Amino acid sequence: IPSDALYEALLNAIYSAKERIWIVTPYFVPDENIVQGLIISHHKGVDVKLITPKDSDHLLADMVRSPYMRELDEIGADVVLYEGKMLHAKAILFDNIGGMVGSVNLDNRSLFLNYEVVTFVYSFEFIESIEGWMKALMQDSTRGMQKPSKRREAVENIMKVFAPLL
Repeated sequence: IPSDALYEALLNAIYSAKERIWIVTPYFVPDENIVQGLIISHHKGVDVKLITPKDSDHLLADMVRSPYMRELDEIGADVVLYEGKMLHAKAILFDNIGGMVGSVNLDNRSLFLNYEVVTFVYSFEFIESIEGWMKALMQDSTRGMQKPSKRREAVENIMKVFAPLL
């Protein structure tokens, strides 16, 4: 299992959340630990929201991220598809305790290979500001994932094999 301070802090925050985990990211290609953490959090009653562009600027990333997004949608997590221009922001709110902003996407390349920078912030003013921005994004969005065609589902499943490389 890969290990580094950012990854461990992210997992700890996911498992520690009691009220909400609101994620904004353009590329959602998480590893199994993050997916399971979000699923378990949802089952504990945590409000899990994934806010991501309906279509990112990379078709390959869209093909790989869709099964993960559908998995969250199928369990009842709130998958929010931003309809505006490309959303390239990255931020996460954990409860009303803190948040994370920076350059890291929720994918292996971003978490383990690139030199990404994030800041964990524990300020009420910050949380309030980011929450307002996330709510505004959700106003220009649709919710939920459509069932893919059999062909698309087959391609997505093949592409999922390469997810750890993206």
